[in-house]
Amino acid sequence: MNECISSYASRSLKTALALLVTVVSGCAASPEDSPTADPIHANLEQTESEVATDDTEASASDVEVESDESSAMAEDSSDIETQSEENLAATQEEASDIEAQADDGSVDALAVTPASAIARGKKWLHAYHGGPVPYSQGSYFEGWRQDCSGYVSMAWNVRDRKNRRVNHNTDSMLNGGYGTPGKIVHPIRWQNLRKGDVIGFLGTGSLGDAGHVMIFEKWANKKHTAYWVYEQAGGGGTKHRTHPKSYGGSHYKPYRYDKITCRPNGATTGGGDECCSGRAHYSGSSLVCY
Repeated sequence: MNECISSYASRSLKTALALLVTVVSGCAASPEDSPTADPIHANLEQTESEVATDDTEASASDVEVESDESSAMAEDSSDIETQSEENLAATQEEASDIEAQADDGSVDALAVTPASAIARGKKWLHAYHGGPVPYSQGSYFEGWRQDCSGYVSMAWNVRDRKNRRVNHNTDSMLNGGYGTPGKIVHPIRWQNLRKGDVIGFLGTGSLGDAGHVMIFEKWANKKHTAYWVYEQAGGGGTKHRTHPKSYGGSHYKPYRYDKITCRPNGATTGGGDECCSGRAHYSGSSLVCY
């Protein structure tokens, strides 16, 4: 009987141990006790993830802001360069205008002499990037139209009463109109030609490609059968060259600027150059030649 009791006790002990092992194993594997299922741990990990995401987005935003600031700085730099170029152009324009004015600064006292007309015309030979100013009936260089009549207007520095540039055409030079203050030339004889005068086809029927005008410099020979001129023409722009007197046929005639000033041959008073051989009259201290 003792053996039966001992055997039964042994089996009971083994059963109890097995049951204990099962309970312990179940507790270890319980989802409720697992760290990954802990709500506090889960919320903490989610918060850390959101903070990391916010930091990344903030960094990206900072980069975009820095990029925008860099772009703004580049635009500001470009604006400064543009303003500098515009200021330089304006300064050069003002300097050109001041240079063209007489010492007393009055519009009526702008002295246009044969020598000044030739000097201004000569500048266009090298004024455009070191070369001649190109020919164009629709483009402007320093405010003057780049065709023949605009070139002559520039050489004579034709201005209105408000000191604004006046770009004449070949018709308005002789007849006025086209928004200009009026005519600016009168016919002269071939034998009376002096530097700073012009030769060309002016007046009615001369508009567009039909007309032409050139600045006379001097005769090319003693017989006066050819002459030197400064002119603005197609095929190269500003030119200094000779033409025979027959150039242009009967349409081409000599003219003189109404406001050119000089002094008669042999005179020691009066402004400008020794240029007049025909009729003339004084306007203030300057002599206007006919």
